[in-house]
Amino acid sequence: MIKANQNLKLLVLLLLQLAFFSNACAQIKQIASVEGITEYVMDNGLKVILQKMLK
Repeated sequence: MIKANQNLKLLVLLLLQLAFFSNACAQIKQIASVEGITEYVMDNGLKVILQKMLK
């Protein structure tokens, strides 16, 4: 069971890296920013929402 979870985590990590590097050439535009939450959209249609971490 532990081995399967490790393999799943590795697969997810590899897929995220593949998605990131395939979109590395895409242009990023900031759409909106409200109270520390910022929305970005890439020219390939990927949308990302980031929240500023408070200390």
